[in-house]
Parts: sequence; C-alpha cells; structure tokens
Amino acid sequence: MSVFEYLSPLIVMMIYSSSKWKEEKNGMQSMVITRLNKKEYYLSKFIANFIIVFGVVLFSGLINLLISYIVYPTVGFDNRWGIPVYDLIQRYDNRALLDLLRIQNPLVYILVKNIIVSTFLATISNIPYCLSFIKHFKEMEFIQICIMTFIAIAVASVIGVIFHISFINYISYMYVDARISFSSVCLSIIVLNIAEVLILFKGMKKYETIHS
Repeated sequence: MSVFEYLSPLIVMMIYSSSKWKEEKNGMQSMVITRLNKKEYYLSKFIANFIIVFGVVLFSGLINLLISYIVYPTVGFDNRWGIPVYDLIQRYDNRALLDLLRIQNPLVYILVKNIIVSTFLATISNIPYCLSFIKHFKEMEFIQICIMTFIAIAVASVIGVIFHISFINYISYMYVDARISFSSVCLSIIVLNIAEVLILFKGMKKYETIHS
C-alpha cells in the first residue's frame, strides 16, 4: 500500500496519457485528424485519459474493498486502530479528512475516499499529456516528461511536509490520517484541472505533430 501511495502519480501517468505520443509516432494520428478536427482530437484524448484513469483506480479500490469484506469480518474490532467500535469516537480528529464520516459510516467513507483518490490521480495523470504540447517538452520522450513531472510533484510534497502545507502534498489525498479539509481537496483538484485545460488550449493552437 505504501509503495502504491508514493509511486501512484508515476503509475497513473503510464496508463493512457502517452496514447497521443504513440499515435504520433506510429502515424495513426495523421489518419485520425483527416476525419476529426485536431482540437477535438486533442481534447477528447484529455477527457478519455481522465475517464480511463479514474475508472481504473476506482475499480481497483472497489475490488480491494470487496476482497477485504470477504476476508475480514464486518463485526468486531475497528480495522484501522484495532480497538472496540464503541471506543472509536475517542480517536476522532476534526482536522483529518472526513474523519467524522469514517466513524459514522465506514463503508460510505471508504467509497468517498476512493472517489477522491481516483479523481485526484486522474487529474495528475493529465499533467504530462498537457506538458507535451509545450515547446520545451515536445521533443522529449514521453517517459522523460512523466519522470520530470513525478519529481516535481515529489519535491512539492516534501515542501508541503516541511512547511505543513497539506494540499500540495499528494500523499495527503490518499493517506487515512491526512490533516486536510474536504474543501481544500476539491479546490486543489478544480484548480489543477483548470490549469491543465489552459495549458492544453494554449499549447495545441501552435502544436504540430512531432513524428512523421
């Protein structure tokens, strides 16, 4: 779980965001653009990548939840702290993301948390796709853009830990005890998506296929 948490941005970037780069390289993009407006093609790739990554991460989380319910009993000690359920309220932390919901309805909490993680990672996965439209990045191999993006996210997270700025620490969106508000999570995801769309629209105006 810890390995997935730390490497998750890099993993999700590999799922589908490189499809445009691959289609440029094998010549398929040229065939598609003859039947579809170029801007529509690029925007559809952006939306498709978001939906696919969101679906993959959410489906994986739901499968994990199903297996957990089969293996572990639903009645007994709390799985998080290993304490009796009646004592759970003493562990409540109003600074932790959705912690009251976790106590009141653990199943709904897990589902909501899975949706948040899926949305956040789907947003992150589009960063290298959008960067590939920028002049300084378009000559790079796509894996290089992904690695540079991951390093930048990791550095931002370290800064977030040092200065206690939770919303720039990507682990905060996945960690159970993350001290971050729900409004901060929503705002961060919205801002990231808006920034990506702006980069995409600005970049694809002058973008030319790099592989022929």
